[in-house]
Amino acid sequence: MNAMPFRWTGARRFVLALAGTATLGLALCTLPARAATPSAPRDGAKQCRLAPNGKPVCLLRRQIRSQASITPSVLTETVLPNQQDDLEAWVEYNPTDCTLVSSGQWTVTTAPVYGNTSTGIFTDVLSNGDCPGVQFPYALISYTWTSTDEAAQQDVFDAFWSSPDFVEPDHFVMNLATVKIGAVNLGTGKANVTITGPSGATGTLTFEFSGASVATATQTTQASYGSGAAAVTLDRPSIAKGVYDALKVKWNASTPPVFGKLSPSRAWNVLGTIRYSQYNTPVESACTGSPAAVWVVDSLTACNFTATTLDSAFAAQVNVNGTGSSTAYGIVKTGAATSLRRSCRGHFPPGATLSNSYLQVPSVTGSCNSVLTAGTSVATHPTLGLACGAGLAVVQSNNTNQGNKSRADTCPACNGGFNGTDGHIDSYTADQACTAHDVGDLGNFWTVQTR
Repeated sequence: MNAMPFRWTGARRFVLALAGTATLGLALCTLPARAATPSAPRDGAKQCRLAPNGKPVCLLRRQIRSQASITPSVLTETVLPNQQDDLEAWVEYNPTDCTLVSSGQWTVTTAPVYGNTSTGIFTDVLSNGDCPGVQFPYALISYTWTSTDEAAQQDVFDAFWSSPDFVEPDHFVMNLATVKIGAVNLGTGKANVTITGPSGATGTLTFEFSGASVATATQTTQASYGSGAAAVTLDRPSIAKGVYDALKVKWNASTPPVFGKLSPSRAWNVLGTIRYSQYNTPVESACTGSPAAVWVVDSLTACNFTATTLDSAFAAQVNVNGTGSSTAYGIVKTGAATSLRRSCRGHFPPGATLSNSYLQVPSVTGSCNSVLTAGTSVATHPTLGLACGAGLAVVQSNNTNQGNKSRADTCPACNGGFNGTDGHIDSYTADQACTAHDVGDLGNFWTVQTR
């Protein structure tokens, strides 16, 4: 064959990246004073020339990892921890008689920071189709990510391969695999995760919720995930009561796994399994007591007291619940739960007291001074630490949502657990009954604060 001798003046870089996003860069290598090829061939392509002895010699490059990004100057790869990644191999051979000229050798000129390089021999046929069936020993260079530095995202190193007739400098970019945690919503049970890893690598995801004064709540997915975005459904009822202010997500595609961390702007306040009782606005027409003498007040401004009677059982329930629906006077509120003493000072007729006076009001409100909404409003004890308007997601044992509720009232009797649960909350209902005992409980539900 006829080949013109030539001299190459460029430089090629290899870049090794740890799983994650890598930034491509170029750097020149200082080469020994010997002849070199022009821009090196891509995988499977050859460059040939005449050796000083007049014999033809060819250079062949083998890209070991098919998913690597490779150019004449840079090789970029995404890697997992503690796994040797075979990157690239070269060999020089005689295309006329199919004999090995040299496997060559690798020299690292700039070492990686977060891992180690190694060299060896990769034996295979020529990938360009020359010399069918003949095995050649290529000189191989490999990389292993060994660092435990959590801030590391990319590693780079420079090396050149040389043989009697060629010098090939390269720059390697190693993108280190990463896990990034997006939105995590225990109210909906969804968590968004983005994995950047080697093509074809898969693994389950382990979620670890932790807090300063609570045991870590751990759950692992049954499904395996590869590189890309993943929307994961969390097993919420398995998360025990507690305040969790950190989350670690591990991608179990390697040992050790690649992981990401998240510190939410507001900690996850898991109330655990809550017993939901129900309370209603007592309805006088549903009560069966005897007539009781009372006073009904029209407003806090006019302060007109009317002597009348209410069903005794109804009046007693209004005193307990604060509000009731009377037959003749509409919605009434017990005087003790209003500013009646201050607003109507001097207007109380003889025999009228806070306990036997009832104020007409336009709507049913709780201790938070907001209108109660059936099925949504709840009353809680101060020990739960929930402010007025705090939102709650109520979740069934099968991990589906029963509904959303909001704190609008106070329940003095809801202190502590109830029949082995983590707490007790009273849920407001529109059931037309004289007492809450006639309504019945909702049941037990896993609960998390959502706002």
